[in-house]
Amino acid sequence: MEEAFEEALVSDYDDFLGVAHGLPDKNDEHVLAAALKTRADVLVTENLKDFPAAFLEHRGMEVRSSDEFIADTIALDANGLAQVVNVLRSHSLSL
Repeated sequence: MEEAFEEALVSDYDDFLGVAHGLPDKNDEHVLAAALKTRADVLVTENLKDFPAAFLEHRGMEVRSSDEFIADTIALDANGLAQVVNVLRSHSLSL
């Protein structure tokens, strides 16, 4: 992930751990703390049960599965997706 997105690595999120306290799994608090530090609107995870929607809503965030997130992204710009798929397809054909 860090190779594709340098900004994916979040550090110095300790100040947000207190706000993240209270999740069903204490071992997930660092994930929420990092998301809060970056002012994320959406936390994307397959671990939905450990990130209750009501808990995140009070912190100005929502939780989505990766499938939901991708579907939402496609819905925002279906034409853009078609262009990207065509570019990827043309690159694979030229290999």
